Amino acid sequence: MTTDPERKPTLREKLLKLQQGYADKVPGRLEDIQGMWQCYLEDGSEDILDQVTSQIHKMAGTAATYGFADLGLRASQAEETLLDFKESNAPERNVDTANNVVKNLTTFKISHKVTM
Repeated sequence: MTTDPERKPTLREKLLKLQQGYADKVPGRLEDIQGMWQCYLEDGSEDILDQVTSQIHKMAGTAATYGFADLGLRASQAEETLLDFKESNAPERNVDTANNVVKNLTTFKISHKVTM
């Protein structure tokens, strides 16, 4: 089977390439979120908490668009929990609950390879 070098990729092929590109970046983004969360746990900076929440919000918004509904759901749950966490007073914050949802998100593994 030969490939025609003049043939342009189909829309489906272009979309699958975008999906694969997104999937390839997910592990690094999850590591970044975990690293920021760890920094927050160590120093309690509200700015870092805002950054973590922002990154999770972005992931919640893009994951389902690229076909990763499970990741989007986990990110949405983590975002909601962190927003509640941010609204509570510092001494009353349930760090364990927030830590659990961040861990649940950052341990996500994409279970399938995108295929054309």
